[in-house]
Amino acid sequence: MPPPAVRNASYFLKPSFNVTATSDPLVWQVEERFEHAAAFETHQERVASSEWGQTISGIERRYSVTGL
Repeated sequence: MPPPAVRNASYFLKPSFNVTATSDPLVWQVEERFEHAAAFETHQERVASSEWGQTISGIERRYSVTGL
């Protein structure tokens, strides 16, 4: 994994997001794609420590991670 200064550089994180409503108005399907595992890990760390991440921490999530 690259050093923290490189991991946090904006050019290093190029995620692609797709959010789709489901038949349940309280459930959304979210697809995220990252260029490599380090970008995914950095994103997870950043979200977990953010106000948004703390706000949604109690919401159930079901993950399927592929290609790392």
